[in-house]
Amino acid sequence: MRGFLSLEDCGWRLIVGVVMASGCLGILAYVLARISSTTSEIHKAHIITLLALSLALIPGCAFWFGYQERHNRPALVPNSIWKKLPFTTVCIMIMLLFAEMATMEFLASLFFQQVQGLSGIQASIRILPSLVMGVLLNLGTGLIVDKVPANRLVLSTILPSVVSPLLMAMINPEWVSWRAAFPAQVLFLLAVEVVFTVALLVVSEVFPEKDQALAGAVFNTVGQFGQSLGLAIIGVISNAVTQAAEKDGSVSYGSAMALMKGYRAAF
Repeated sequence: MRGFLSLEDCGWRLIVGVVMASGCLGILAYVLARISSTTSEIHKAHIITLLALSLALIPGCAFWFGYQERHNRPALVPNSIWKKLPFTTVCIMIMLLFAEMATMEFLASLFFQQVQGLSGIQASIRILPSLVMGVLLNLGTGLIVDKVPANRLVLSTILPSVVSPLLMAMINPEWVSWRAAFPAQVLFLLAVEVVFTVALLVVSEVFPEKDQALAGAVFNTVGQFGQSLGLAIIGVISNAVTQAAEKDGSVSYGSAMALMKGYRAAF
């Protein structure tokens, strides 16, 4: 696997890889955003076409990068990077955890404002514990990561984080914040912050110095894609459940209870 690319390497072959990878992620992100806002968008011809194109570009990128690497030419993301099992594993974990982080932040904000009817400032105050927890976790993880085995550290934070969305799924809008919302905000960032720190150490240990920048860029891109994927999935679920509840007449159209049904399913 090659490290940093010189200007001489940046020929048309590298540009092809850049266009394919950027096009794949960009088109897929656009399609997911459209589908998450209105589930009926998936039936439109141009959305189906774009979705098929983005999915077809995934194996296309893999083939092109593999072809480049086999011929000792520069590849944007060499396929050999995924042969490092620890790196592939932490990338999958970060993608899922970033999806959880983005969805919890988004849905919690909507719950506080649209269901409980709180102002933007009041909602921000209720989200503030997660930000404080994130800062403390970053500092604390840096201090103990060399003293505690990584597997124990990851497991001890992932298990409590699982409780967070369950609390929000079972929450009653009439409950005070301390009963469920506050613990959920404190817990949901546990795994994200700890695993992110551990994952960065994995990148530095698995790859030689010349390849760490590339691996770090791929790692961060996977995390950002996880956020887009998570928001799209919960958007589809929430909208579908809310619309179904409104159609069967169990809740009034556009009411807070209709929204809450969708949010519960998404959590």
